[in-house]
Amino acid sequence: MAELFRGLQRSIESLYRLENLEDVGQFCLAREHLEFFLGQAAERTREVLLVKEAGEFTDVGLYVAEEVRQRAEQFLEVHISGPSGALEHIDQFCVALEGVSHFVYLTFCGNAQERPVSRIELELQAELDKFLFLRLTYPHPELVERLFVQVHIDPTLDGLEVERYELANQRALRYAKWLDRQIDRGRAASALEDARRLYRKPLSEKLEHINRAA
Repeated sequence: MAELFRGLQRSIESLYRLENLEDVGQFCLAREHLEFFLGQAAERTREVLLVKEAGEFTDVGLYVAEEVRQRAEQFLEVHISGPSGALEHIDQFCVALEGVSHFVYLTFCGNAQERPVSRIELELQAELDKFLFLRLTYPHPELVERLFVQVHIDPTLDGLEVERYELANQRALRYAKWLDRQIDRGRAASALEDARRLYRKPLSEKLEHINRAA
């Protein structure tokens, strides 16, 4: 189970040139663990990064539902030989990648930058991670549309959560369109350098950077 998540972590680390991070495979939770923490809510959960602060220490655990993991692996298997016209199982793949993205960014901010990280930062960075990974690895003409326009926010979320997801989606869409244009114009290397600088900025600077660049 952990090998998929370790592979995704290595991809994110390579993309942003990150080093010396915790191994996500050591923090994976099984369904019974999630049921212990969330009770009946575990039945509706496809992916969650559980974080609990205890004094100077932070406990972290990543859960991704087994059916999501299987579909994510199928997505990779279909596209492993090159770009495919089909986007089957891309949703489940993005769910798995989002969970790993949350873990990597949380541990990077906590360990390398020694700063707290907000939920909106996690969501915004995960949106960008999904776009960049897929754009560089499995490009598809409808990728931006599929990731940022054809989305549905869970109606059971409260107002603050909905606002957080909408803000992350809108800002990520703006920056993704800019990245897409740069890559199409043969400027992938400079676009990646820009994305790496963005990765290391706190939220306020991230939003300013996106507004300037895009």
